[in-house]
Amino acid sequence: FDCCLMSYYLNGDEENLPRLERLRALSGGESSLTPFLCGFQEGGFQTELQRFIAEHAPSFKTACVDGSHPLEWTQYHREYRDIYERHFEDVVQRLAMSSEEVQEYFRWLHDSARFLDDDSEDLWTFLDALTSSEDYEAFVQVMFAEVRKQQMQQQPTEVVVWRRMEIEEVEEIQVTVPHGISAGQTVQLQYLGLPYKVVVPEGFEPGTAFSAEIVLHKNCEHSYLCAHCGTKFDRADNDSNVSKCKRCFERCQRDVCYCNVSCQKADWPLHKLSCGKVVNVEVSY
Repeated sequence: FDCCLMSYYLNGDEENLPRLERLRALSGGESSLTPFLCGFQEGGFQTELQRFIAEHAPSFKTACVDGSHPLEWTQYHREYRDIYERHFEDVVQRLAMSSEEVQEYFRWLHDSARFLDDDSEDLWTFLDALTSSEDYEAFVQVMFAEVRKQQMQQQPTEVVVWRRMEIEEVEEIQVTVPHGISAGQTVQLQYLGLPYKVVVPEGFEPGTAFSAEIVLHKNCEHSYLCAHCGTKFDRADNDSNVSKCKRCFERCQRDVCYCNVSCQKADWPLHKLSCGKVVNVEVSY
């Protein structure tokens, strides 16, 4: 710690100052928390984690009409967290520390940052990284990213290209009819962060599922898709003119975009049925 702070005494200094020096020495003079972080960059851990993500990604092509997620997603998140927790325990053991000692050391660093205003070990950044696996929404985004990655790997050599947006071939999905929608009406979907529209066929009531075909759009970070007319356009060229639904972004962290205000107003009678919610779909196999 800074020399000017050494005159202040914190409870636990006697036990934790030697730990601080030893861990700093292991990190080559960097933060004493570096050895913990480096443990998560090891090849074995990354291989196990990527294998888990790749294996379970296909299950994340499914969701629910009311915006809730399948229970299996919660179970997968638990298993994902367990991988991190098991590996952290291994890292702690290799550092010749017990779980109790690590917790005591982290509390001591926390007190130093809080009471002495000394975060020279960059504790807050470390805690954000260490607890990232606890964030369910972040986990879901990791799985969505893997779904897109696998789709790109399966993409045929020849693709249709519209400006900078790549379009895959038509894919069949299963759509559950939401409450309040009947046959002949249009359902707005959010699938992997992009909007689609399908018409409910005759004979299908709320709660029943039907098959539909959609065209999956790629590279959404470079392109917008108007939720009303379906027009596709580059973000770089049109960002200032794009209209977005504020409620969908605030509640679901997703962009529902329109070419202009006119498209947004025209789409409202239909969009209000799902505004701030997610109607998810399931890919047929």
